[in-house]
Amino acid sequence: MNAEPTAKIDGLLRLTEEMLSLAIKGAWTEVEASEIQRIAIIESLAPFDGDTDRVAAAKFKQILDKNAEIVALAIIEKNKIADELRLSKSLEKADKAYRDIDAGP
Repeated sequence: MNAEPTAKIDGLLRLTEEMLSLAIKGAWTEVEASEIQRIAIIESLAPFDGDTDRVAAAKFKQILDKNAEIVALAIIEKNKIADELRLSKSLEKADKAYRDIDAGP
């Protein structure tokens, strides 16, 4: 494996680690911006010549593992937002009901 793909894989791993750190902090806008950069790096590796050594394979596994953590955090955040939205809608309904009661017949 020559140096250029290795450097790109190293950069991809660093960027993925940064994305995980941002996801942990809840900085989803920055995660999204980093994902655009990450896609460009991945596309620059294609087509991969298949001459993947063990070091590169291990780095790809790390990237995939960290990506799985990012996805898990994104799902947690999505569920949290959905719960907040449901609560907000319930509060709106309760408020409307109280207003209707106060308005009387």
